[in-house]
Amino acid sequence: MLLVTSELVTNALRHGGGLVRFTAKLREGHVEMEVGDRSAIHPTFTPKEPGDPVPGGYGWPLIRRLSAEVTIAGTPTGGKVIRVLIPLAPLMPLDPLGDYPEPA
Repeated sequence: MLLVTSELVTNALRHGGGLVRFTAKLREGHVEMEVGDRSAIHPTFTPKEPGDPVPGGYGWPLIRRLSAEVTIAGTPTGGKVIRVLIPLAPLMPLDPLGDYPEPA
C-alpha cells in the first residue's frame, strides 16, 4: 500500500502539475485511494529500451500490478483523479521467482 501511495503522489507531483486531492478510505477487504492532479493526461507505460539512460518509468506498472482496480476520471477543472483499490491481502500467491500473470 505504501508503494502505491508513494508512486501515485510522486506521479501527481512530477507529471501532473501538482497534487490537488488525496483520500484514503477503508473498504471491506481493500483500501480505496484517490489522488487528483492538474493534468488531464492519463498515465501510460512506455517499455524501456536496453541501455536507456533515463531513470524511472516503473511506477505506473507497479500501481497497476498491485491494485485490484484502477480507474481514471477527468475533473471539471481539467485535471484527473486516479482511484485505486488496494487489497488488504495479496492478489495472488507470492512467487519467489517473480513469475506473475497479468492482472485481468
